[in-house]
Amino acid sequence: MRRGLAALALLATALSPAPAAAVLIDFEGFGDVGTTGPVVTTQFPEVTFSAERGSVNVVTSQPGLGAGLNFICTALGLITCTQDTFLTFTSPVRNLTFLQVGDNQSVANSKVAEVDVFESGAFAATVDTWATRASRLRTWWT
Repeated sequence: MRRGLAALALLATALSPAPAAAVLIDFEGFGDVGTTGPVVTTQFPEVTFSAERGSVNVVTSQPGLGAGLNFICTALGLITCTQDTFLTFTSPVRNLTFLQVGDNQSVANSKVAEVDVFESGAFAATVDTWATRASRLRTWWT
């Protein structure tokens, strides 16, 4: 099983002495970009997106797969959605939620991905993400 995120939108709340507001990071602001749109790296001040060596994360517009028009997938020249995606946050986060779409998993309660969690640069845990119903839209890891 590949570790990483095939496609996502995320909601994160930064840790701070005072309660922080939730931050929504999604890809709808890119507009309709077609099948393979712009590369996503540092467009969001809260997080840097990267991928395995030789791959990039691109925005793709594919209506009907999720809550909106756009999501990200990995690309090796052409979009593949099979490589690992890495998120590096500028501040610690809590209550991290991903909206995952299009995993092609038709069996409920099947593992669809693994999320490796690092704290201060050190590996802390692997969190399995599961298909919660036989549908193309699932919420993972809250």
